[in-house]
Amino acid sequence: MQDARSPDDIKSIFYEITGRTYPGKGGTIIMIFNLRVPLDIANSNDLELLDDYASEESDGAAYNTRYRRLGKLTRQRMQRGMDPNIEIDYSLRHYLSALWLEKRMKVILMGKPLRPVKGADKKERNKSLLRSLDRNMKHIKTYDCYSGAITVSFGFSTALQRRGLRGYMLYYKNRLIESYRSAKDLLDDPKNAGIVAVADLWCKDEIPTSILEPNKQNFVVGPSSGFSKKLREISKFAEIYVDSKRRRKSRQKSSNEASSTSAKLRSKKRKASSSKAQSSTIQSHQQPDQQKSQKRHCPSQSSRQAQIA
Repeated sequence: MQDARSPDDIKSIFYEITGRTYPGKGGTIIMIFNLRVPLDIANSNDLELLDDYASEESDGAAYNTRYRRLGKLTRQRMQRGMDPNIEIDYSLRHYLSALWLEKRMKVILMGKPLRPVKGADKKERNKSLLRSLDRNMKHIKTYDCYSGAITVSFGFSTALQRRGLRGYMLYYKNRLIESYRSAKDLLDDPKNAGIVAVADLWCKDEIPTSILEPNKQNFVVGPSSGFSKKLREISKFAEIYVDSKRRRKSRQKSSNEASSTSAKLRSKKRKASSSKAQSSTIQSHQQPDQQKSQKRHCPSQSSRQAQIA
């Protein structure tokens, strides 16, 4: 049975608990609703977002039409050749794992806690987030821009590559705003699938409304907006990262080829030395046999003297 209370009713309950006056002073409330326990028993320590197009009774439809939930954004991902079935879109555990770069609170979901990330610098927080997307994330590189105010980290995952996932995980003041965002740069190329970047676009003494829309759920998009300028700035490092990855792959290929050539040469030398050793062994066996044969066929000096006499 679904709860018929409105979002305003839920806000009122929240303010009663915290002792704040409605509508409150400052701060951001994140309300996540329309959840249910997943049908998959193996994921019983998680909660799943119900599909907007499926009722709670039509269990199978929630899985079959999951890609329709986010509408335009999901269709854009599909057009980019990405897997539309992204866990962060429907799994509460995955969403909470990526919601904050620095987790300043202990979060326990269905009896299982999320691993906290506290007190680390920007670089370590970015690394932690990348590894939460895939624990086998590798080739992580970090770059600073905006005089060090913004730190962007890139990483590569073969698991994400197989699903075509790539793009930017963009945060503002430690909170996730957009996931796998396209910046119309090299990360848009399907050949670079598996490369993900993480960046918090918040800068000190900046007016939030110049970056975020009033609902704080989306960035302000426009040629002259602060968000667009920052996105262009951090996307410059995508070319540097992709180029370094390409050069590393080329070096690895050259190293493998050199190792293969060296192994072949060593094998040839072993074969040559082995055949030479066999030849010398045969010769050493032949020499005593020849000496015996000569002794057998050549009469001794005493027998020759006897014949002369």
